[in-house]
Amino acid sequence: MERDIWTSVFGPSARAPSWLIPTCAALMFAYYFGLIAHSEVGRSVYPELQFNSMLDHLLRGRFDVDADAVGIEGYVRDGRVYAYWGVIPALLRIVLVPIPGWRMIDVTALSCVVAATLSGVLKISAILEVRRHVPSSAFATTMVAALIVSVLFGGSNVQYLRASVYQEVVFWAAAFASAFVLFSVRGLLRNEGFSSGILLAMACSAGLALLTRVSTGLGLYAAAGLLLVWLAARRGGVAQRRFVAVTSVLLASALIAGVINQMRFGNPLIFQNVYLNVANQSIPNRIPQLEQYGIFNLSRAWYGLIYYFFPIWFLIRPDGRLEFAETDLRLIDVTEMPPSSFFVTDLILLGLSAALAWILIRNKLHIKNVDTGAMISLLTGLTIPAMLMLTFTAFTMRYRMEFYLLFDLGAYMGFFALASDVGTPNRTWTVWSAVIIGVIASHAMLLLYQLSSFGPAHLWLEQSQTDWGHVYYWRLAKMFGL
Repeated sequence: MERDIWTSVFGPSARAPSWLIPTCAALMFAYYFGLIAHSEVGRSVYPELQFNSMLDHLLRGRFDVDADAVGIEGYVRDGRVYAYWGVIPALLRIVLVPIPGWRMIDVTALSCVVAATLSGVLKISAILEVRRHVPSSAFATTMVAALIVSVLFGGSNVQYLRASVYQEVVFWAAAFASAFVLFSVRGLLRNEGFSSGILLAMACSAGLALLTRVSTGLGLYAAAGLLLVWLAARRGGVAQRRFVAVTSVLLASALIAGVINQMRFGNPLIFQNVYLNVANQSIPNRIPQLEQYGIFNLSRAWYGLIYYFFPIWFLIRPDGRLEFAETDLRLIDVTEMPPSSFFVTDLILLGLSAALAWILIRNKLHIKNVDTGAMISLLTGLTIPAMLMLTFTAFTMRYRMEFYLLFDLGAYMGFFALASDVGTPNRTWTVWSAVIIGVIASHAMLLLYQLSSFGPAHLWLEQSQTDWGHVYYWRLAKMFGL
């Protein structure tokens, strides 16, 4: 039997050694903390204490926050100020409570690093899960090594490392999404399929995501719901106890979210009320714009595709305005720097996802040893966060993380489909070229992101009067002494 490098080192079972994941976790934590610390820690004028305040109030049975802590992101109702962020990042700070003066301890950077590391561990676990279910081959070895390197040093774990309360929320939501994707891969590939334990783990991941960031949570809820419908239809009904247990977890998390919304905004179905926001009240045209076009609008989808995949939006026209200045001002609240594209930073994930789509079309929606109906159900649900971001009133770097739910599962199953085909050639240089491009681009985007200012890009780019925005970044680099 053919023995590749992987099986020679780790044994014919294709199981990774026990030290691999702990070693990767330690490496990620140290590396990510170094990336975020060298440019972020100590740079902010004010500490990020929003979640400290939220926890302080939750421990007293209140759902408001201190106005000074939340600032312009506050929502004022009945004389109290509320935040729209999910409660999970606040509850995670419970470990600080025994420490004197814990309310003033800023752990935002540490929390981001822990979440990114956890997400990386879960992604590597998913990659290894796929490896256990494909034949030994040079291609499988190449893909495992390449994907692990891309997780360690690129992609979503690296290019968004910025210590801010905004980023912390999406990092934790992404970690719960990575858990959901891992259990999805296990359910799709293991002989027992979607067991009660796997479905419960997926439900818990979705519930935690909903209580962290609603857009991520909605995608996981949709994926879990479509999966349950498919399983019930295919098997003549999901086992009653399993169905009740899974739906109970999903409903319980939704109920908790509803109670929080009720206490904050007076409506269990509203996760934020734009009319109560401090920032919206101070910007004259924001409320009329939202009333006319809404928070989500399909008219923005083409611009969203340009922003996330084909970044020409930041180019300056001869008249000194942004390329799509009129659309930006009419339809969009915020378009933030830096310009980026998944085609550069995450080429390996897109390539494998495209391979999965091609194989599904070629094989008439059939992949050997995979319940393709269940897989398509999951992938369909995971498109929702991406669609929400394509039509949202704001376009920012951190919102790109909502796309990885879909990209990751598509890539892992693309890896499985390709590696299961004994005729797949080992295109080592193609694979490693995609990874190297992604790693370099991810670090470049991280640098630009850490230099970029939050808020509408046109306020700075149009002042720079440059086609490529280099004056903007040159000024910022000098400001930070780089």
